[in-house]
Amino acid sequence: MEKSQRQICWKEMVKASGAARRFLIFCAGLVILELVLSQVLPHLLSETRYLAAYLPWQSLHQTRRFLNNELDVVPDPACGWRNKRNATWLGIHYDAFGSRSYGGISQDMPRKRRVIFLGDSRVNGYTYVNNSQTINACLEDDSVETLNMATPFYGPDQMYIAMGETLRNFTSDVVVIGLGSGSEQLLDCHYIPFLGRQEYGVPFLKPCYTLRDGQLVLQAPDIQALLRPVPDAPALLRYLSTHDNHYERFKAFQSWECTPFLAAFSCARAAGMRMGKKFAGWQRTETLKNGELMRALVRAIEALGKAHNAEVVFLLFPSLAEFQEDTHPVYDRTAMLLRQETATFLDIRVIFKKYRGNEPLFADDRHITCTANRLIAGTLKHIVSDADREGPVIGR
Repeated sequence: MEKSQRQICWKEMVKASGAARRFLIFCAGLVILELVLSQVLPHLLSETRYLAAYLPWQSLHQTRRFLNNELDVVPDPACGWRNKRNATWLGIHYDAFGSRSYGGISQDMPRKRRVIFLGDSRVNGYTYVNNSQTINACLEDDSVETLNMATPFYGPDQMYIAMGETLRNFTSDVVVIGLGSGSEQLLDCHYIPFLGRQEYGVPFLKPCYTLRDGQLVLQAPDIQALLRPVPDAPALLRYLSTHDNHYERFKAFQSWECTPFLAAFSCARAAGMRMGKKFAGWQRTETLKNGELMRALVRAIEALGKAHNAEVVFLLFPSLAEFQEDTHPVYDRTAMLLRQETATFLDIRVIFKKYRGNEPLFADDRHITCTANRLIAGTLKHIVSDADREGPVIGR
């Protein structure tokens, strides 16, 4: 009796192991099939079908709203997009010039010192502060007036273009440019979703500069014509395939993320990389991307300021992670680049490190609070009041 029970158990184990073996063989067969299909299908299907799969539905919806001027930013042929003029959006108010200004301002010769702010959402303030709590609002007094032309998701190249347009319309004593250690990643990207599919809220197209024989050369796509047909946009994809260095991310999506098993592997790998960067310090191997292009733009911004008799001040913003660490390779290299170019700049991380108050300085992992804005404005006041001096202020 006992012997027959052992035989039954053994037979059941053999059956179970056989079923497991068949299941593993079946899964291996599917993976092999997906590997074959991943190399074949991109040659059979149009890239526009892949673009429709790559872009989340929110991106397609945002693209329509953007082109129909329904967002807080609107298409701009020079910069790609700009702040919507005379608009209020989620508590943000933009004046007739597209500036998030606190006091009134005109294009006439200023009776006060005039400071123009350019940058991304960190200088703009976005929804994390109201118009009276931005850096420029904290700087204004009886002797200083400001324009905050900072626009969400601007890169240094767009800031340079916007600076030229703004200085043609407004005289200024000081121009403040807000940068972060990740700003240089935008310099070789035309189509923002190619930075990552998570950027579905900003499916915009931007101009880029390239370096040719040491000179900046502008590449400005036709925003309306290329974006209007998305996702059925072969002209957009043709343009990006030859001009956008991040197009390879889209090509990788076609091969590795359009079948179930390979997509699951890619998601697991991406999650592992994020965890490694957060907990294992893998980000310390990162280098400053587009360093030479960034250097050329810093020089061009400085030269443009001198041509208009305006002092240029760079603000270098840390992320929350960069602030919490004593050193961070990309941030430190960006600061070194600014020092090497003798740019006038403020290292915001140093200013924040000296803060001994209880109010938080960060609203999220990237944007700062009104308390932080007041700290920055307090340091800027010394530069603005001495804007006519000769030689740069040393970034500290």
